[in-house]
Amino acid sequence: MKIFKKEISLLVGSSNLLYHVTYLPNIDKIRSKGLIPGKGQTFGKSYQGYSKGKLFLTEWDGLSFWVDKYSDHAEHNYGGEDIVVDGVFPIVLRVNVDKADIDEIGSKDARSNSYYITESVPAKAIDVWNGSKWVKIKQLDVDDLKDQIIQETDTEEIEEDDGEEYTIYYPNLDMFLPKKR
Repeated sequence: MKIFKKEISLLVGSSNLLYHVTYLPNIDKIRSKGLIPGKGQTFGKSYQGYSKGKLFLTEWDGLSFWVDKYSDHAEHNYGGEDIVVDGVFPIVLRVNVDKADIDEIGSKDARSNSYYITESVPAKAIDVWNGSKWVKIKQLDVDDLKDQIIQETDTEEIEEDDGEEYTIYYPNLDMFLPKKR
């Protein structure tokens, strides 16, 4: 059984990289205001009281769980075409923090240490995975990411018995999951 740390606290100058998952449409707001502890609305009202005023982060080992969780949420709430057209893709951010409190619920779910902080993280301190490397969030080309999403999405054309046609979209929702640290 893994024992979770209750809190991480580092000396000034130490490196403690943690990761945050969000959706691509949030990038512009994060660029201008940084990461701000939330209202607790990402996963519905059941967590709202617990998550209000917190910004959630995870260690590397928990990252794939949270990307999958956000992917499932996007598929359930938006569907394939909206995910592709609106770019509602999980995007991974990386921050260096000095201190964070353990998120016991998130750690249990992810089976890896998850944390929360109650302070904002300025945009200049945020890196984002662009599909091939870490870049500063201010340097991220969002249109390029949207193009990658479209290129990496499989489609299937369907014709109904009545002759009506429609397209099913199969987006690769983990395409922006970092493959290495």
